Amino acid sequence: MSAIPLFVAGLKASPSITAMVGDRIHPIRNLQGEDAPHLVMVPLSGSDGNVLTGEADNLPEARLAVVCHSPKALDVITLGDAVVAALSGRKTLLGQQVQIVREDVDSSEYVEGQNAFRRTLGFRVHYRS
Repeated sequence: MSAIPLFVAGLKASPSITAMVGDRIHPIRNLQGEDAPHLVMVPLSGSDGNVLTGEADNLPEARLAVVCHSPKALDVITLGDAVVAALSGRKTLLGQQVQIVREDVDSSEYVEGQNAFRRTLGFRVHYRS
């Protein structure tokens, strides 16, 4: 299983997230013409989680970016903070054990031509498959 459905479920379970974006939480890319604000989960890397003997430990690891989009700068900052709060300290998602760690990615930018602000947050997750 990919870690993306775990993150989508964790974010959709957060009332503060759904109050801001509704159901506009997507894997890989947003829907064309969709209104902002919305969230997009982007897979960065993943591994099977092997132990020193080379055997799988059934604890895969994945790195993901959660990209927040909004036409307002303050909204994208608030949305990003809500994402961090919704995922921090989670022990289970979709009935699977998880360990979510923030990575050092936290960047914001203005997207010319789209009148949109974007905040990208990095996460690493270990999960039982």
